[in-house]
Amino acid sequence: MPVGKAGTIFAANSSLALWKDSALAKLFGNKAPAPIPWPALCTWWARDALGMSVIFVAPPIAAKYVHENHDIPLARAQVYTQIALPLMIQPIVGPLHLMGYVLYNQADAGFAKQMEIMRKEVLSTICMRWMRVFPPFSIGTVVNKSLRGQCKEALS
Repeated sequence: MPVGKAGTIFAANSSLALWKDSALAKLFGNKAPAPIPWPALCTWWARDALGMSVIFVAPPIAAKYVHENHDIPLARAQVYTQIALPLMIQPIVGPLHLMGYVLYNQADAGFAKQMEIMRKEVLSTICMRWMRVFPPFSIGTVVNKSLRGQCKEALS
């Protein structure tokens, strides 16, 4: 059932994220509100699919690999991978995040102009995303897992 649970969570989260990004694009865009183009929605969806896969699915897999191949205790490997992987994926998903907004705000601009904007803004976008994901998905997940473990132990 983990696949069904993950699929349900992904569908709900992605739908809300696409709605939020669409609303923010219209609210803070540099043009009158307009329908969001499909390519923008697709880049945001790809961002969410990659990001959530790495943030929620990859840490236990990577922790097991690190534990088995680098002689690091499993609990420590789990903490390391949960802190590192959400940060490591941001240089990949950050440009997708930004591209959605560029495709909305600069829909009529040529590819060269869109890439010029991307080059100018991508580093700050990645840095912003690092700051945004570190508290909840790196530290918060580690703390949450620890607290849940302590609660389960106390109740048993």
